[in-house]
Amino acid sequence: MNLTSLLRKSRSRLLSPAAIPWWLLALGLLLRLEYLREFAASPLFTLPIGPDVAEYDARAREILGGRWLPRSVEIHAPLYAWLLALCYRLGNYAVPLARAVGLLLTLAAMWGLSRLVARLAGFRTGCWFLAAAAVWPPLLFHGAELVSEGLLLTLLAAALILLARRRWGGAGLTAGLAAITHPAALAVIAGWALIAGRPWRRRYRRGLVFLGSALIPVAVVSGWNTCLAGRPVLIQANGAFNLYLGNNPAATGGCYLRPGRAWNDEHRLARQEAEARGISVDALYLERIARFWRDEPGRAAGLLLRKALLIWHPRELPAGADAPELVAATPLLRTMGVLAGAGLALALGGLGWLLAKRRRIWRYRYFLVWFLAGSAVQILAVSSGRYRVLLLGPIFLFLALALTRLPRWWAPVLAAVGAAFYGLLPAPELPGEADAQLGEAYYQLGAAAPAQQHLERAARVIDDPARFHNLLGELARKRGELAAAERHFRLAAEGAPEEPSGVLNLALLATEREDWAGATAAYAEMFRRDPDYALGRYNYGWFLAGRGDVAGAEREFRRCTELAPGDYRAFNSLGVLAAERGELAAAAAYFRQALRRNPGDRRLQHNLEWVETQLQSRP
Repeated sequence: MNLTSLLRKSRSRLLSPAAIPWWLLALGLLLRLEYLREFAASPLFTLPIGPDVAEYDARAREILGGRWLPRSVEIHAPLYAWLLALCYRLGNYAVPLARAVGLLLTLAAMWGLSRLVARLAGFRTGCWFLAAAAVWPPLLFHGAELVSEGLLLTLLAAALILLARRRWGGAGLTAGLAAITHPAALAVIAGWALIAGRPWRRRYRRGLVFLGSALIPVAVVSGWNTCLAGRPVLIQANGAFNLYLGNNPAATGGCYLRPGRAWNDEHRLARQEAEARGISVDALYLERIARFWRDEPGRAAGLLLRKALLIWHPRELPAGADAPELVAATPLLRTMGVLAGAGLALALGGLGWLLAKRRRIWRYRYFLVWFLAGSAVQILAVSSGRYRVLLLGPIFLFLALALTRLPRWWAPVLAAVGAAFYGLLPAPELPGEADAQLGEAYYQLGAAAPAQQHLERAARVIDDPARFHNLLGELARKRGELAAAERHFRLAAEGAPEEPSGVLNLALLATEREDWAGATAAYAEMFRRDPDYALGRYNYGWFLAGRGDVAGAEREFRRCTELAPGDYRAFNSLGVLAAERGELAAAAAYFRQALRRNPGDRRLQHNLEWVETQLQSRP
């Protein structure tokens, strides 16, 4: 074969219909690369900042620090933290790698589902499915965020592909992993178990194999949680709180209660009431939900309807780290945002077509059950754009069916209506949350001026004195304005009477002024508030070391390594103390432990190299 014929053959393959999915996959990859390039300009790109994000990061660092099993029941399902820990291990704690992995996993999952859709509904429908997944703006944003929903979508997609191939055990195990990524998967698992297999006489056996396999990961996590709590706990702590957020007199259907003073007071008062009555906090919240439904059935039913409609809201609904200003922070997502509004309208039309074609429902049963079960979770709890990621597999199918099954004039009309609603409806607000995250990011990066600007704006609208006044006080202290710093730290300590951070900063400020009595009193108050405050133990260790109590300092650093095994600072401090005593081998071991937790830190590398040089020079 000569070169000319080879080029012609290659060109024909590239331009053939069979190459369309590969071109769509390439489009998805290019859009994700462009999104990462634009996102890199944000101070948040390299930092794990935001509600839930910081908690997953802390747990991932604990895992890498050697604490594989948590010390208490976690408030999040555990699996995503393990994925994050793996990304940190492979990339020397590089947050951008974790973002890229999340984007690639969700795209790969949708690629696999598009092949399944092509077998079920035809090649064109499969291509439209993949096209929607490639360009869907919310999937770009949420896939790159350090939260569990992207992994949840990936695992559910993999489980469905295995179900379609009748790999009941493998599908169940994969779905079980999705459940320990996010408990919402349990509703989908229950629905799939009911319809697994065909014909009817074999379904119960196949369903039991699927369900039994799915319960294996759940049983492991639940068993450990139950041992820790001394009472039955399923996958995560405070499971009833999300239900309460969506079913109480103040509920709005979304995540209306934000972290801050009101959030802390709600959890503190609930914990105190539960302890006084001798019941769990979850039982208390379930009791409150039942009382709300009994006393205000009309309001409760109205909330359910509102949440059902919010699932189809053309704009992204904020929750946690995904404030609207951050979702539309990059040029790419600002220009593509209208696609989500148009796409949801098309998906609603495709769902209507499917429900009207009763003979077709069984073919798409797994997708339909996935959507109904996932929607039920949001209708019962709360709705948001992040939680809607759970539904994207079925939504893309419905959208593709609308484009290939509805009459030709329907699709553009639905898309236009959705786009119009996107433009007419105001963007949901989450006042101050973007400023809070940006301010903290700039602070960590050492950019004092923008940090001050964002934090002051956030403090005016978010009632979270411990969060903002501590940071503003640190900025004032670095400028040498000690009186202003003390004022901020006192506002933090007094505004959050259970939080130890403000009192710790007062102790550090007193130490800087050589006010030893004031520092001692502040540390005592800090430990009264939280005796297991790891950062406080670390700083108290250096306070004792400065006062000549080296044994006490070492004790505090060891306690810190127990409380926060992912934190490198206490290991480095133990290494410094060991080196000062002349125990160079022990010092080298501590510095290696510190480097494991913070690879690439030049100071730690210098400490280790110095100790190793001293060891080699010994006779």
